[in-house]
Amino acid sequence: MKPELIIRSQSPDEEMDYLWSILKKISFFREHGYSVEIPDHQEFQRLAQISPDFNAVDKETVKNIFIKECYDSGFYNAGIVALEAEKPNIEKIFPILLEFNRKWGFKIFPQYVIVLTRYGPGGGYEANSGKIIIMTTKDGKFKKSYPAHTPVHEIIHIGIEENIVKRFKLTHEEKERLVDLIILKKFGNLLQGYQSQKIGNSKIDQYIANQALDDLPLAIKSYVDKRHQ
Repeated sequence: MKPELIIRSQSPDEEMDYLWSILKKISFFREHGYSVEIPDHQEFQRLAQISPDFNAVDKETVKNIFIKECYDSGFYNAGIVALEAEKPNIEKIFPILLEFNRKWGFKIFPQYVIVLTRYGPGGGYEANSGKIIIMTTKDGKFKKSYPAHTPVHEIIHIGIEENIVKRFKLTHEEKERLVDLIILKKFGNLLQGYQSQKIGNSKIDQYIANQALDDLPLAIKSYVDKRHQ
């Protein structure tokens, strides 16, 4: 059965919790070359400077500031319209992902909830729930030129998180490169204009020929075994 896609904005509480998590990891994002959007507000700029040392910070006070002075429920409307128009393009990947599921355990959720944020590095995911978080602008633009690209990228992340990434202890650079390779090799004709990220470990490339995607755990095991020699 084809998974269901739900597209909506983040609620004030969700947006605050997500922003909080971004602020706590901001050094990680900067270290890996991501540009990160946070509120242009003195309190949040201050938190970015002291991250991740938030022990003395009262989150409830910060949350009240955020809801009163930063959150705008109408900000996400154009992004929702743009992504709704892309639903058919995103859904084209599901037959192949269902095949991956049968062959080697690619994880698929019956429902993916795509929530829009105005903050963060561009996209994110919750591997245990199927929730996908995507940054948009007020005029409905996204980090990637094509609105469907980031949701697909995050769906692939979710699908390989347990069976591949955690199982074989892949690094951040390895997993990002692997996701890009899967998309380029299997969905390049469906996602015109998709481009690999600048980050990523290209040493994995030779192990991910098209036939390797019929048994990705075996291909990654070969890569990891070689890496450890």
